[in-house]
Amino acid sequence: DHVSGSASGTNTTTRKIIGKFPLSYTTEEQALSNLKNLLLTYPGERYMQPTFGVRIKDRVFEQNTPELIIGLNREIQDAIGTWLPYIIIKSIKINNEDEYQNLTNYLFINLEFKVTEQEANQTITLVSNGEQTTTVDVTTTY
Repeated sequence: DHVSGSASGTNTTTRKIIGKFPLSYTTEEQALSNLKNLLLTYPGERYMQPTFGVRIKDRVFEQNTPELIIGLNREIQDAIGTWLPYIIIKSIKINNEDEYQNLTNYLFINLEFKVTEQEANQTITLVSNGEQTTTVDVTTTY
């Protein structure tokens, strides 16, 4: 977390900047930030890029049918393929029932991915209630 030293030879200590918008220090951190940004953005929300984003919140109140899963899965894959082609999708699991809390009118998306073939598998879990979509979990497995 700390880097010591300076060009003048005196010992100084600098720290990572922590704040509202934390910096990314690795390619994986930046890729995860970019993926969250893509998935949490509604198409048309980003100025001058009307196709950037995914319509997750539109799907919350749709019937739980194979067409819902297939359509949203395809939209997520297309968006990632277009805007973040360096992300390799391993699996996408979509469900509108929480297996632990028995919540209704929510959409749960679990996306497993890698940044490159050499990087670790990462999983991001999103939850949407139609008004708000948020990330609830991010895990890394080596």
